[in-house]
Amino acid sequence: MNNSFLVIGTGEVGLAVINSLQNYQQSHALHIGALVQRSKVGTSQVTQDSKLKNVTVEPADLVKDSIDNLASIFAKYDTVICCSGFSIGAGMQVKITKAVLQAGIRRYIPWQFGADYDKIGRGSAQPVFDEQLDVRDLLRSQNKTHWIIVSTGMITSFLFREDFGVISLTNKVVNALGNWNHTLTLTSCEDIGNLTAAILFHQPELLDQVVFVAGDTVSFEEIATKWKPYSILNLIAFFGAFLF
Repeated sequence: MNNSFLVIGTGEVGLAVINSLQNYQQSHALHIGALVQRSKVGTSQVTQDSKLKNVTVEPADLVKDSIDNLASIFAKYDTVICCSGFSIGAGMQVKITKAVLQAGIRRYIPWQFGADYDKIGRGSAQPVFDEQLDVRDLLRSQNKTHWIIVSTGMITSFLFREDFGVISLTNKVVNALGNWNHTLTLTSCEDIGNLTAAILFHQPELLDQVVFVAGDTVSFEEIATKWKPYSILNLIAFFGAFLF
């Protein structure tokens, strides 16, 4: 089971982690698995992309499957990396964590790619943040499974979501949250994948701690300033170069 990795979820972050793990596959003889929604196995990029042919597909339904069923899948692997975000529903990150602990795997990276939830604390305007703290409490209250939290700040692509309210590509408007001098820490999915893999293979091992990484930190004023000379399409390409 040593050097076996299961990635839960195959969205942007999950695929980035899988691709980064594959860079270590030849030198470390890795076994990489991907937990894919059972109903989407046939259309998943993991099953269709020839570059991912060495990845073992583990069909499951995170919502409907029991903790026992999920634990039986997780137990096949030495390390589990959760890349299924908040969209799967409230309580799911706690459910996945309970299944991980029941499986007794050696290392776990939970879905904590984001803010410093310890610093934010409970009772914030985002209920899902409290669930992230519940996950941390579960991990810190036991000593059987090692854990690593990779704290990345905001995923860069989120900056361009209309519902986030900062950059409106439709209206060509930039809004500051609170103050133009306030800043955002941003990390691209590709960098999250690369940094997560680097953390997993770091020697000496990094265990039972929060690791803070980031692509860059920019103010809302910088975002607005960079907006002016660029078209919408060029702006998106520019932020990739500007931040990373």
